[in-house]
Amino acid sequence: MIFFEAKTKNEIDEITDINKIKEDLKNGLYLYQYDSQVIGMGRFSGFSRNYIDLTTIYINPKNRNKGHGKKLMQNMILTALDLNKTPVTQTAVKNIYAKRAYESLGFVPINDYSFEFIT
Repeated sequence: MIFFEAKTKNEIDEITDINKIKEDLKNGLYLYQYDSQVIGMGRFSGFSRNYIDLTTIYINPKNRNKGHGKKLMQNMILTALDLNKTPVTQTAVKNIYAKRAYESLGFVPINDYSFEFIT
């Protein structure tokens, strides 16, 4: 579970829930392999008539900043286009690294948003 950075029993239970896994597989779950190791993942969600949301893009921290995330996203974009869908994605305002990566792949910012936990 280190790959998904899950540490607590609840976090592990959540990502290993069979119904969640089935739904992810149905929508499109992509594992990224490098040197015979799975080092990343991404999935599709939010299908509509014209759009498909690329989400949960993740590369193991040891393998970041080496172009793997970009390659994973490029492959997912091609898959979306093959499905005749326009790929969309989102990230928080403060996630500068993701914003730069998405823009380098041709995504255009539409609007800024952020979430804040209020106690």
